[in-house]
Amino acid sequence: MRDHGYWARRPIGRRQVMRGTALGAAGLAAAALVGCGGGDEAPPAATATAAGSAAPAATGTAAPASAIKIGGTFQHFTGGDPPTIDPFGNLSFQTKGFAVYHYGRLFQRDTKDWPFPGAGTGVKGDIAESAETTDGLTWVVKLKPGIMYPNVAPVSGRALSTEDVAFSWDRLTSAAAAGADFVKFVDRMEVVDDTTVKFTLKDVFPFFLETLADPTILYIVPKEADGGFDINQTSIGSGPFILDEYRPGEVIRRSANPNYHLKDEDGGRLPRVDAYEEAIIPEYQAQLAQFETGQIAWLTPGADDLLDVKGRHPEYWFADSKGTGVGFFIFSEASHTDQPWGDERVRHALSMAIDRPALNELQYNVSALVGAGLDAAITDWTNIVPANRKPYWLDPNSPEHGESGKYFQFNLDEARKLLAAAGHPDGFEFSYHYTPRYGSAFVGQAEATHAMLTAAGFKPQTQTEDYNAVYITQTFQGNFGGIALALQTGFAEIGSYPTRYFTDNPLNNSRVDDAELRDLTAKQAVEFDEEARIELLHEIQRKNMEHGYYVPHGYGAGASFTAFQPFVQGYRQNKTGVYGYGSETAPYFWLDK
Repeated sequence: MRDHGYWARRPIGRRQVMRGTALGAAGLAAAALVGCGGGDEAPPAATATAAGSAAPAATGTAAPASAIKIGGTFQHFTGGDPPTIDPFGNLSFQTKGFAVYHYGRLFQRDTKDWPFPGAGTGVKGDIAESAETTDGLTWVVKLKPGIMYPNVAPVSGRALSTEDVAFSWDRLTSAAAAGADFVKFVDRMEVVDDTTVKFTLKDVFPFFLETLADPTILYIVPKEADGGFDINQTSIGSGPFILDEYRPGEVIRRSANPNYHLKDEDGGRLPRVDAYEEAIIPEYQAQLAQFETGQIAWLTPGADDLLDVKGRHPEYWFADSKGTGVGFFIFSEASHTDQPWGDERVRHALSMAIDRPALNELQYNVSALVGAGLDAAITDWTNIVPANRKPYWLDPNSPEHGESGKYFQFNLDEARKLLAAAGHPDGFEFSYHYTPRYGSAFVGQAEATHAMLTAAGFKPQTQTEDYNAVYITQTFQGNFGGIALALQTGFAEIGSYPTRYFTDNPLNNSRVDDAELRDLTAKQAVEFDEEARIELLHEIQRKNMEHGYYVPHGYGAGASFTAFQPFVQGYRQNKTGVYGYGSETAPYFWLDK
């Protein structure tokens, strides 16, 4: 246990305790959450789009309050139906992406108008007005007064209460909930009074607010969900939008919540649009066609289509992002199985069979885009944390990665030698799992990877899996046999990555059981010093590749360029995750038409 006398002896400032949050002042005795995030520079004025062509003034960026137009319907799309709309029922990106439009949270990530140069934004209150602690173990959270639910039965416009928070906490921490492991550091949550709840932690945890601000964890669901309405059939909460209609396979329609309590920086109304409609369009070519005919507000074109789309539509404006994803191989029972991949030499052979630069070229069309003057060069490969999460990310091509960095390098001869040394000179057959739900670019990467593995002597037998029925409910949870190509959830709090990979978290995909990595993960979770925590996270990445428990793939390392219709304004981003889009980005869009 940590020596809690530390708190009495030494005042802990913002950088040491709640990096990235809006906690100020000199010590935790006076720490209080305020209504805006901090720590990033003011964004520069936008003078050009990410795609290199001149942009109209204020396109997609901050605009004077007098210029913002309220109203209209924002038309977008989603690629498929969520496996459930119960926010505690599944950790699928589509479940969380659905819920965040409708349910409030105690805290959320702040966002800033695009473009801004910072690595990420801080934490701000959603339904919480303040969070205070004197010792880092007990946190007293006060709710904002006067937050009203929408006038929808059965909540019918009543005030949100601490009873709703308690009900939601019970749902989150129940045995059946998908996200309970994220808050195992909390001993208990108690209702103090009508406006106050108290969290008691098992030990000092520097990232308490950042964890609760993560849009994959604690949604505040009204207590009426206990029999008053079916949380599997509809969503009712204090979030920015009201769910008007959901027809699986067809459309999701939402209207602005007139009782939404958050405002923009000028005190203006959020959401700025009257309605937000998503067509359910699984196929990329159909998405692209509808975007180019003006039926969709924005789209990230495939890298092979980008230059043609830009040429056909000089009126579009573009925003770019780099290295935001983690594509990786997971292994059934990696550290304790008698299957061939239980031998780390086999896992290393698989990694060295992968030509990451070739995969990057295939997915991101790097040469053509760079030749056209775009900032599309891939200088950073993803590790088991995304390449855009510097300084926590460890460069696989750097000397700092040590001896284990060699396993990122493409080397067919060495891959074959490792296979032979592990007793498989002629390779072996195995089930090779992936889902097509992530789109055509991902499928192309999966197929190219199959060919690379075959060239090295492996004999993968492809099993494409339905996302809802098999992949997210079984394979991603480690309940499969063989090797899978997967995408990792994006986390705002960087420590969530090793916690997922190397603890008894039920989504420890490869079922890794390694005492050293468990210990390193525990240490980084309570490390106050920034530089020391960075080194712990770097050591975790080195040790992972030393054993090959999770093998980072090329997918997710490159630049993507999102195209927007010229009438779309108010784009916001936080750079640390995408699941908060429905409450942290979507409410700020406005339509200049």
